[in-house]
Amino acid sequence: MSLRKLKLIKKKLHYSKGLRFSCKHDCDKCCRGEPGVILISEDDIENISTYLNISQYDFINNYSRLITDFFSINFGYIKKAYSIKETNSGSCIFLKDKKCFIYQVRPLQCRAYPFWSSIIKTEKNWEDEKKFCPGINQGKLYSFEEIHKILKEFSSQNFTTDKSE
Repeated sequence: MSLRKLKLIKKKLHYSKGLRFSCKHDCDKCCRGEPGVILISEDDIENISTYLNISQYDFINNYSRLITDFFSINFGYIKKAYSIKETNSGSCIFLKDKKCFIYQVRPLQCRAYPFWSSIIKTEKNWEDEKKFCPGINQGKLYSFEEIHKILKEFSSQNFTTDKSE
């Protein structure tokens, strides 16, 4: 996207002057609750496997699940991809004592939150998400450019399809 086009878009968006967000260390709301999907890319698998000192094959078989024919509000239709497994209660399996065990290498989907296109699309969506996430409108001011960079990286994520066969 050209700089000129980006500047025109910036004028129309509610977050043109940036948005505040700071993850609250004692909050784990986005890591638990109803079952969800934590999509993971090949890079995520490689990074987490290395961090855990296990093979990618072992990571896929022990820490992920294959999802098929899935619709994502952020990515559209997904034929096959891997997702981090969850406990029976719907919590991420890497959530231990309200902390992410793999925080340093958590998946891009987790790192990009709450700057997902579905959340920042409108000011109403952002304010609705604030009811769920206590870190929204708190702490660090992310500039329009920082948000755009996160969105670009998040939206261009390539998901891993079944390689365990």
